[in-house]
Amino acid sequence: VGMFGSRGLVDNLPMPIESVELNVNLDMISRNDERELYAAGTGPYPALRPMVEAAVACAPVRLRLGHDTPAEGRANNWTTQSDHASFHRRGIPFLYFGVEDHEDYHRPGDSPDKAMPDFYVDAVRTVIDVMRRF
Repeated sequence: VGMFGSRGLVDNLPMPIESVELNVNLDMISRNDERELYAAGTGPYPALRPMVEAAVACAPVRLRLGHDTPAEGRANNWTTQSDHASFHRRGIPFLYFGVEDHEDYHRPGDSPDKAMPDFYVDAVRTVIDVMRRF
C-alpha cells in the first residue's frame, strides 16, 4: 500500500535517473490456471512492443499484452497498480509481468502451497527471453 519502497528507491537512486532505461516488475507470477502471463507497459511505451511481441511465439506460457491503456478502464489498467508506477511517474519505461486476478488474489488464501512451480519457472523463462531481446 502506498508503494513507499519503490517511491523511496526512485527518489534516492544510486545513479542518475537518466541512466535508468527500464524498470522490470514481476508481481504475482506463480499461479495461473490458464498459463497466461501479461506484459503491461507497451501501451504507454510502444517502443517496447516489438521485443515483447517477438517473445510471444516462443514463450513457454501464453504471453499476452495489455492491461496498460485507459481504454481498458481503471480497474483493468495496471499502469499505476504496482511498484512500476513509481518509475512510470518519473518517465522511466516499465514492463510489468503479472497474471489476472484469481480467487485468492491479495487475500489470506493466497498461500505458498497454491503456487504452480511449472508455471512459475516458465513465466520466469519468458521474462528472461524478453529481457534478452531488450
